Amino acid sequence: MMALIACIRQNLGHVPCLYSLILYGSLARGDFLPGTSDVDFFIVLEDGTEPEEVLSEIRPVLKECSQGRKAVEVDLFLLQALPFRAGYNQPSNWPLSGKAILF
Repeated sequence: MMALIACIRQNLGHVPCLYSLILYGSLARGDFLPGTSDVDFFIVLEDGTEPEEVLSEIRPVLKECSQGRKAVEVDLFLLQALPFRAGYNQPSNWPLSGKAILF
């Protein structure tokens, strides 16, 4: 998992309007199964950001860096920063189960 994080940090660089990038799900929990599991990311955007502008920069990097994991797919979920700041800034408050890793 650390290799994935290092790859993303190295290849993504600064993305305007990206508030936070969060890895969660089976890979973050430690129960990822190659060929069965997917890699899940939460992408938190600054308010008012057009999602496709940011996704066009982020999506290729996340897919490339996830290739070595033999994931079934790479799932990207978007959230605007305002709800994130208003209580979703702690993984325990998310409508998800399990562990998450903030970049």
